[in-house]
Amino acid sequence: MGDRAAKDALFDAFAEVAKALASGRRAEIVDVLAQGERSVEQLADEIGQSVANTSHHLRAMARAGVLRTRREGTRIVYMLASDRVGDVWAALRDI
Repeated sequence: MGDRAAKDALFDAFAEVAKALASGRRAEIVDVLAQGERSVEQLADEIGQSVANTSHHLRAMARAGVLRTRREGTRIVYMLASDRVGDVWAALRDI
């Protein structure tokens, strides 16, 4: 891969993460998950949205690498992908 292609891939990846956070509802989800992991149902209740809508947001954010999951019986539990996501969120809040 040449320098230009590598740069394009890098900046496209940055844009995917930015798109994953480009919603007030998704920003709220990051804020809640920065406090600790939650199931889809817990998140939906906490942010006042349906489970289906919350799940849609969570899947998009996980695809972008912002969140990760683990199974707990039949439930899926979401958490920030790394401490760096929390750092980015804290930096955005400070702007």
